[in-house]
Amino acid sequence: MKSTTRARPASTVCTAASSRPADSAARLELAEGFLALAVDADSSSKISRLMLQDARANALEAEKLGASGWRVNAVLATTAVELGDLLEAQKRAEAAMADLPADVQSYASMRVLALYAQTIQQKIAKAVREKREWPPQWLTDVHATYAVLARHPLASDRHATSH
Repeated sequence: MKSTTRARPASTVCTAASSRPADSAARLELAEGFLALAVDADSSSKISRLMLQDARANALEAEKLGASGWRVNAVLATTAVELGDLLEAQKRAEAAMADLPADVQSYASMRVLALYAQTIQQKIAKAVREKREWPPQWLTDVHATYAVLARHPLASDRHATSH
């Protein structure tokens, strides 16, 4: 799992976050740095898990300090799914999609897109099982999300199959 985003050097990000502990942007950048380290294929699973936990803690702190929108929700969705909290991951993915940036090339964006599509597919399946009406927009959202995901550099055959 390699991230395609280029982050600032870890020492620079850590220095910025430690010198400005009440700065939500610095804290969020630190969270994104930990996430990038966690998804590095060379990391051991124990180290990766610790980095995910650090990413989550820093993103939550950034949120408490006022951070909102795509970046914070993308980090929290990604860390939640990687740490096994699917309900939180789906909730954060839906929130992140409200602020989807034009350039979605990162690992986190791939995870958010896939989670969002999966969440909407589950809502549709539940409505069908319960013989309830569901908004036609859901199907459009799923298709549009998979169309973006199909062009993502980290998308896989699994995503195409899910579509």
